[in-house]
Amino acid sequence: MKIYVFYRLFTVAAITAVVLAPVYGQHAGQLQGVVKDRQTGQVIEGVTASLRESQQRAKSDGNGVFVFDALPFGEYTIQLSSIGYSTRTLNPILISASKRTADLGEVFLDAVQNKLDEVVITPDPPMVEFGADTITFNASQSMMAEGSAASDMLKSVPMVDVDIDGNPTIAGMLNTRIFINGKPADFTAETIADLMNVLPADMIAKVEVVTNPDVRYAADGDGIINIVLKKGIKLGLTGSASVTAGTLNNYNGSTYVAYRGDSLSINTGYGYRYGTRVTTAAVSRRNFSAGEDTPNSFIDQWSADRNHQQGHNLNTSIDWDATSNQNLTVMANVNATNQTSLADMDDYRLNAEGVQREFRTQRNDRGVKGLNYKINAQYTAKLRGKNERLEAGLVAFSNSRQQDRAILREIERANGTEVDPFNQYMGNLIGNNRLEMNIDYRRSVGQWSTVSFGAQGSFASNDNNQSVTVYDYALGMDAVNAALSNRFRYRETIYATYASYQLRTQTRWSFRAGLRAEGTYLTLTERLDEHADIRPYVNFFPNLSINKVVAKKHRFGLSYSMRLMRPREHMLNPLINDTNPANVSFGNPGLRPAFSHRYQLSYGVATKQWSFTPRLSYAATGDLIERFRISADSVTFLNLASRNELTLNLVGSYKQGKNLTLNWGALISRVDYHSPAALVEHRTGWNRRGNIGASFSLPKRISAECRITYTDRMLSQGRRRSTATADFGVRKAFLNNRLLVRLMATDPFTDQNTMEYIDGITASGATYFQENDRVLRTRNYRLGLSYRFMNAGTSKRGL
Repeated sequence: MKIYVFYRLFTVAAITAVVLAPVYGQHAGQLQGVVKDRQTGQVIEGVTASLRESQQRAKSDGNGVFVFDALPFGEYTIQLSSIGYSTRTLNPILISASKRTADLGEVFLDAVQNKLDEVVITPDPPMVEFGADTITFNASQSMMAEGSAASDMLKSVPMVDVDIDGNPTIAGMLNTRIFINGKPADFTAETIADLMNVLPADMIAKVEVVTNPDVRYAADGDGIINIVLKKGIKLGLTGSASVTAGTLNNYNGSTYVAYRGDSLSINTGYGYRYGTRVTTAAVSRRNFSAGEDTPNSFIDQWSADRNHQQGHNLNTSIDWDATSNQNLTVMANVNATNQTSLADMDDYRLNAEGVQREFRTQRNDRGVKGLNYKINAQYTAKLRGKNERLEAGLVAFSNSRQQDRAILREIERANGTEVDPFNQYMGNLIGNNRLEMNIDYRRSVGQWSTVSFGAQGSFASNDNNQSVTVYDYALGMDAVNAALSNRFRYRETIYATYASYQLRTQTRWSFRAGLRAEGTYLTLTERLDEHADIRPYVNFFPNLSINKVVAKKHRFGLSYSMRLMRPREHMLNPLINDTNPANVSFGNPGLRPAFSHRYQLSYGVATKQWSFTPRLSYAATGDLIERFRISADSVTFLNLASRNELTLNLVGSYKQGKNLTLNWGALISRVDYHSPAALVEHRTGWNRRGNIGASFSLPKRISAECRITYTDRMLSQGRRRSTATADFGVRKAFLNNRLLVRLMATDPFTDQNTMEYIDGITASGATYFQENDRVLRTRNYRLGLSYRFMNAGTSKRGL
């Protein structure tokens, strides 16, 4: 049955590709040139020529000649690099109907000596680049990326929010996927936070924020944050080492080494992080009976949590050009984390008159150990030299996680009734495994268009085994709590096919139409004897976009896409967490996926000095998955409501010479929540977000950078009060740019305070009003040191 549906989906995609691909008889354009040594005038063999727009590469032959055939009309940027020579970039290069062949003639490269004494400074790309559906943040241009973790660096990326646990999301979107080098990395909610908190930002080349993903990517998620790791910035050997220490008892250390030859690139990085997080929280809740305006009870809680976390990350990648037409890339990542936390809580229970009837004190001692493995492999082949490309990829992921928690709770009642202390232990063993495979084919059809289609398979499993014991004071021994001890296993299989057609015209119009089909199979098992096969479902996801470039600097775009949000494993998991007796939580295996329709109108203008990109989008989401309080003390996930959101997103940059760069963004959205089942009140409100960042170049090799972010967000059952965060840094370069010393400050004026107001209704019709006031100690001053080196070996080619 599964294979039959897979073949049926693949047939649909293939037929779509054929229908969408008109046949053109003309040939596309050609780009060629001859590479020579500027000093000797001799040709250079084996120079790597790379096209930034299409990611194609070619090698110069024995006569120094390189050639690109069958290039669609448009503008191109070419980069030439070889061991022993400075890299050279040429742009713009135009290929059109009136100029089908772009002959660069003789292109000269400058020889460099073998040296370790100085880091050579080359022209830098802008910190932020804007495309029709993508914003690119070049991490190497940000001081905040040096000696920090990925979660810290991502706070500088336009349109990206990072929560206090280190999870990044695209501002204005409900569900964001995290990719590394174009492959999924967010297989579980816990492991992506672990990875982002320890992955060295020194290894990151750029971050791509994709607001309208192509159909070749899974339909799950409104947008993608793709983290692209470095591959060696120059031919030869490069590397860096960084250490950072902060006043919050936090330390970072990382090393990165890359070797890049004519056909082989090897990159290895290691990161270590130790940090302490101190949080205090106050919760005040008033409970109301159905239809009543007077509270029937009150709950007040105060808590303090001190969390210690250390992590290790090792990442290695190999990029090999087996021939001029074949490439193999393999990346392996290992991430280990170890957390311990100690939390104390005072819990006051009051009756309707506000008189205390019960007081509880509780101490939670928690430990988490996790280990993740991930391997990516991708093979790329250029076929017959007609811009025809075949790609095959594989991703294997494995995660093991052990959670231990001990609770000691003592209760005092106003009536004097004695209650034995509550002493509980919980152990949870979690395993996650996933295998993904894909095959993609793309080729030019005539001089104007490109067609692509492919197939993908994803096979995932999740196993949670929870054991809970409670000390029985009457028996004087631990007893198994059968109500809380459970095992939950989850299997997910997804088959997908897609087809896409792109057309570019000589008048700078571009069109893209794509269709993706996904078939999903789920199996849930609880307590070994309860088995449920969810009925398979098949969905189709169209994607359409139109773009127009005017006068080379104005870009207009219009797009539509259909996306979905599948319930993640922690949302489905029915295992009960009773750490907080006023907030007992568990998942819901009956959740349905939420589907959304997104429309976006964009405009972008860019000059050498400034850029401005406004985007107006509308998203309609049904069966939205959110937390819901089903009783006074119990919380779960439900397909809660429909959500419509109209968003205006503004992003811009300004550059004053080489000394000042400004990047800024603003978001305002109108949100409408509506529940057909009346589980939440119909409510509307506004979300607001703003950020500004500046970098300065000062005399004596001193540079400075700052950023400020403001957020104010509406919730489905309340509102989160506005918050602001700030980061400042200054850097001084020594030893011919090899040694960098940084002094940075995070939230120097105040700690991060999050206030939420929740006005909700329970499944029984009872209502409540709750205020959550959480303070995270974020005021931190850090000192960092980085050492960089480059060894460009002398090539014998062309001498």
